Amino acid sequence: MKGGFTALCRVSCTDIDDRRRAKQQLKESQRYNLARSCPINLFDLPFGPADVDPGDASDMLAEFFDNSLLTGLALLVTDEETLLTRSEEAYLTTVARATYAEKGITREAIRAHAETTLLPAPTLADFIERLHTIPASSESMRCSLLERFEKAAYLFQAGQTSVSLEKPLTIFSIKEVHPKWYALMTYVVQNFLTRHRALRQNERYLAYVVEETSYLLKHPAGRSYLESGSRGFRKLGIAQITLSQHPRDFLEAGQVVLSNAGTVFYLGMQRTAVEKLHLPEELERILIESVPGQCVLRIGNEYAPLTVWSNPVYKAIFTTDPVERREIRRKEQERQQKQRAAVS
Repeated sequence: MKGGFTALCRVSCTDIDDRRRAKQQLKESQRYNLARSCPINLFDLPFGPADVDPGDASDMLAEFFDNSLLTGLALLVTDEETLLTRSEEAYLTTVARATYAEKGITREAIRAHAETTLLPAPTLADFIERLHTIPASSESMRCSLLERFEKAAYLFQAGQTSVSLEKPLTIFSIKEVHPKWYALMTYVVQNFLTRHRALRQNERYLAYVVEETSYLLKHPAGRSYLESGSRGFRKLGIAQITLSQHPRDFLEAGQVVLSNAGTVFYLGMQRTAVEKLHLPEELERILIESVPGQCVLRIGNEYAPLTVWSNPVYKAIFTTDPVERREIRRKEQERQQKQRAAVS
């Protein structure tokens, strides 16, 4: 699953028959390519009718703009070295409110009719159209933002979301996406999963795996959104699993994510990184020696050594090593040939 974001259901296997069923289920996977024309709408609301409390005077739409949508917009038009200014944020919020209002989605409509949250959300094309017409405090700022959004519009030509999670394993592939968009696409997938959980409630729990977390942690907006997921996803029935080959990602920029993780697996590290964990000497030795299959497990505030046994069945399902995949295909072909020969 290298180079992609993965959402999958909880799978537990206790005996040979269960493992066979899991293997069959996981073959029934689906892959969505996020390059060129992402099949997920950047502007989907991450809540549904069940989240609306008519007696609550808070503005759910404004909270979504402040805590979520502005992050997505920032990831679309800024880089690792820049942030949206306060003036830009205020203007984009004004444009966003007008864009949603055109679709009938307003604070008042949501409070009066919870089903308003089920209306089709505006798209990036709708947002850019409003950027053309709504004046800003600075015309040069408006033109600058408009130019940046139009340059990135090719990413979301698909419009409305056409993704479903009906299969046991779903892979959101970023293989052909430029690295500068990795953080943006992670935001888009996370927002989609939040929306999915809001509409499905307890129908299905999800494990959400983010590979190469370093790309998110490098970007201020991406890091902020990853941190919010580490704090709140558990309440939504989503287990956020973040992976990185570079320990410093979590020991430095990703400290908030690390501290909010209920379970952590520490694999082999350089001595300088291990020393920052302040572990007992015997646990430090495990990480420094980097013996395959051995790691240090942290659950809550408790640490313990752990040896991982590689189950051949699981390895055959999950391995991404090209050599191993070719060998698996070769053995499968031999097995099928023997079956055909036996029948004939």
